[in-house]
Amino acid sequence: MKINRLFYTIFIEPLLSAPKKTLKDIIVKKRYTDILEVGCGTGKQSIMISQSGINVTCVDISDSMFPKNYSSKGKLTFLKADGRSIPLNSKSFDAALISLALHEMDKEYRIPVLKEMLRLLRDRGSLYIMDYSINPQTRKSFAKFTIKFIEWLAGKRHNRNFKNFIQNGGVPPLAAQLNLKIKVKIPIFGGSGAIFGLTK
Repeated sequence: MKINRLFYTIFIEPLLSAPKKTLKDIIVKKRYTDILEVGCGTGKQSIMISQSGINVTCVDISDSMFPKNYSSKGKLTFLKADGRSIPLNSKSFDAALISLALHEMDKEYRIPVLKEMLRLLRDRGSLYIMDYSINPQTRKSFAKFTIKFIEWLAGKRHNRNFKNFIQNGGVPPLAAQLNLKIKVKIPIFGGSGAIFGLTK
């Protein structure tokens, strides 16, 4: 099943409101001025951030879920581009974030996307990753069941990539490959996910 914008907005987006607000609050508290979001989807996260007066550039490989109407206090730009090669100048952003998109990608795309995000970060910039953090050995829970059901619903390729992401340990091994330090880890989804704050 291909999840379109309407389905995502009605059934998936409400489940993400709390963690997206948590990430937005982190961004606002840090007083960043220019933010990059890769894999922005509907743009809901970026719109929330921009409404605090922060400039946000939103990137996604597809523009099918980009919003047509939105309000913003900061400059908000939507850009259709492959996350592995974003046509923007190096060191343009104070922080870069990617929310629930790494687990969707083919495994060989994840490191190139993160490297591209790091290229676009200014010196001492921060990288934020919101994604699943499921230990396959832990007991079953409603949150874990719901996540697995949604990933199955999203289609065969999506579900395959999700399983690979979980089986390979999620975010920490990717951070280690890039020599990034995990400075922040905030549990979400009842402990089945986390917001990671990383620095070089």
